[in-house]
Amino acid sequence: MEELLANAEPTHQLLYTLVEMSLLGTGVLVAVLLAFHQHRNRPDRRALTSAIAERSWSTLQVGILLGSLFLLYFLAGFVGVFFYEEHHPTVQLAVTLIIYSIIAVLITLMNRKRGSSWNEGCGMGFRQTKKLLIAPVLYLALIPFLLLVSSPSEGGEEI
Repeated sequence: MEELLANAEPTHQLLYTLVEMSLLGTGVLVAVLLAFHQHRNRPDRRALTSAIAERSWSTLQVGILLGSLFLLYFLAGFVGVFFYEEHHPTVQLAVTLIIYSIIAVLITLMNRKRGSSWNEGCGMGFRQTKKLLIAPVLYLALIPFLLLVSSPSEGGEEI
């Protein structure tokens, strides 16, 4: 990123630095607030552990799902041979959509065989989707760690 900023105008460099620092500061603040909230509102770990254990899949079911995923990815590796180079991005997108659709069908079939719904099998029903609203907050809390990990070390070689 430094190479891109070296040729940029000073106002763009300042804007990038301002955005980076504001994301870093906001992320640190959110991470501290989340840690404080977690400390004050400790969950009942035993109840959560038993709920997860009740809906866990068998080793065979996990093996079938992972085996299917690896097989589908292996077969998808040969799809590019049948198309022109300029069609590869579109074909990759279509193949990815097909793979994840097949995996979703497999998960649905395994849940039905166990006698459970998506809500019971995955722990995420329609009423629980409001919990997804916390995802942007969690991402903000992760930004400082992402910046720390992605920044090149001083005096070291960039990969």
